Amino acid sequence: MPKYAPGAKLAVANSWTANQTYNNDNLLRLGTDGDIVFVNVSGAQSANASITDVTAGTPVYRATTANSLFVSNITQDGDIILLANRGGNSEQYIQIDASGGILSLISPNGNLNFDTDSELRIRTEAGGNRFAFLTSSGDVQLMQAGGDLDINAGFIQLAEMSAPGAGAADHVRIYAEDDGGGLTDLSAVFQDGTIVDFAEEVTPLDAPIHVSPSGTPVTLRFMKPHPGISEIVAVFPGGGTHRLWRAKFHDAEKIAANTPGSDAPLPIDWLVDTAAERAARAKNEDQGTGE
Repeated sequence: MPKYAPGAKLAVANSWTANQTYNNDNLLRLGTDGDIVFVNVSGAQSANASITDVTAGTPVYRATTANSLFVSNITQDGDIILLANRGGNSEQYIQIDASGGILSLISPNGNLNFDTDSELRIRTEAGGNRFAFLTSSGDVQLMQAGGDLDINAGFIQLAEMSAPGAGAADHVRIYAEDDGGGLTDLSAVFQDGTIVDFAEEVTPLDAPIHVSPSGTPVTLRFMKPHPGISEIVAVFPGGGTHRLWRAKFHDAEKIAANTPGSDAPLPIDWLVDTAAERAARAKNEDQGTGE
């Protein structure tokens, strides 16, 4: 366990001219009373274990592996800050506020970067029920290069993407996609893989909703182009149509139920899956495999 000799103090003025090595479990202490401690703890530590001269009171920390570095301020409510000289001025980058239990990452020039080649996850521990981004202007932006998702000034902006597939049970995914004709649809995919298009971009200028006069009578028609699609369309005089609602089915049982009365067979490249396959895919996505 960590060791400290209370009388082992350096003179007020001292400098080293060679490398210094502190063996495992030997403390490097700063301050007259040894308030700040650096130590390489050789043995693995269970969560919240007390370490002599390194922790105080009832410690709260996660389990560590062997040869872990501990940096500790054992003075009650004593803070830890990290400063760096930028342009001749010392500026703060990290503050550990012990009295408030707050960790602050501070960017003096207004840019805070998290750079990772894999995945960045921010999570709340058990009991945490909110994850929030707060800015002084009230704007929030979550985006990849190209602006796939932009939440800003009270609206949500989505870039077109391929259908994301079904999520976990009791979840729905909302996204924007190309309708195949260069227009944008706003769609939702439900837990069984059913996709509902509930809004679409303004149609071409020669569409019947543009060229038909006000008061034109229309009829509603239910259509099943193939077992994977059901839709309701408005039929105009002359045969022009405008789609009001469409559902696309990928669940095997729903496709089977929708087969009678369909206009054509299911396309050979249409995705068909089972509840077990969707659950496995959702599990892989949650674990970050993407498979």
